[in-house]
Amino acid sequence: MKVVAISFSGQSEEFVNSLRSLEFLDEFYIASSSKNKNANDQNFNKINAKEFIQKNWAKIDLFLFVGSISATVRLISPLLISKEEDPGVIVIDKKFSKIIPLIGIHQTVCKKLHSS
Repeated sequence: MKVVAISFSGQSEEFVNSLRSLEFLDEFYIASSSKNKNANDQNFNKINAKEFIQKNWAKIDLFLFVGSISATVRLISPLLISKEEDPGVIVIDKKFSKIIPLIGIHQTVCKKLHSS
């Protein structure tokens, strides 16, 4: 199962490092509108989130967004097909106090269980 986290701010480094220590994440990125998308900030690559998600939507099993629910919804809504085909999407607020499963979590878990 491929899990990618995208943060809308660079303030999530400590949290993401915790997830990495659990070997939960495969990749982590900081969303940036900067033209220098490959710049490294706090040891994480910056990406254009919209382009990255569009290019990788079908290749990733679970997207974990750190930050705004509304930004996440705007990014993923054009890509939604069906609960059987879409990856799981979880949003965690930047204070890490709320975890909101948006879509496909049960499908993602079932895929993981069947592939193990």
